[in-house]
Amino acid sequence: GLQVQEGTSAILLDAGAVKDVLDAGRYNLESIARKNNWFNNPPPRSVVLLDSGEIALPITFDNVMTKAYEAVKFYGEVIVRFIGGKEAATNFVSNVLKDKRSLTFADIVDRLDPLFRLAVQDVCSESTLDELAFDAERRVKLRDTITRVLEDDLRATGLDIVRVSAGEFTNPEHEKKLRELAEQEKQKQLEELSQR
Repeated sequence: GLQVQEGTSAILLDAGAVKDVLDAGRYNLESIARKNNWFNNPPPRSVVLLDSGEIALPITFDNVMTKAYEAVKFYGEVIVRFIGGKEAATNFVSNVLKDKRSLTFADIVDRLDPLFRLAVQDVCSESTLDELAFDAERRVKLRDTITRVLEDDLRATGLDIVRVSAGEFTNPEHEKKLRELAEQEKQKQLEELSQR
């Protein structure tokens, strides 16, 4: 039999065509064959197991330029999930899996990398590092831009966006500045305590 664990979907394939999508549960091969085989053809020959829970895809870029020509590093996450159903399974197999025998999350990130970069650069080119790091509205704009840019392309892969993290921006000078500010604040608090 076939056991599909919780949080997983099984895509049944025959000659590369999606025959069915099975949710978590236990299936015996005879019932699968009957369900998917109305004309006495051989039963589906391949099964692709796909994580159907939420998956965090990390996004990292070095040397993204701000409007002040500061090279910054960006880190964020896009949380996706398999949409489910035969159409989404067909899209996933046709547009992502293709002729590969296996696929990692990094493979999906690599496929979407140009779109991620486009969305991040769009917001960075209008902002300084301080604005990106501390302005909540810009972070919301970044989240919305990534969502808008990725939405249609992800649907064509059988995946859907659950949420996008706002992301973190940094560079060595910015980190140094933050450490100096923290040290100044610490000294100020120590002086206030000593004056009491």
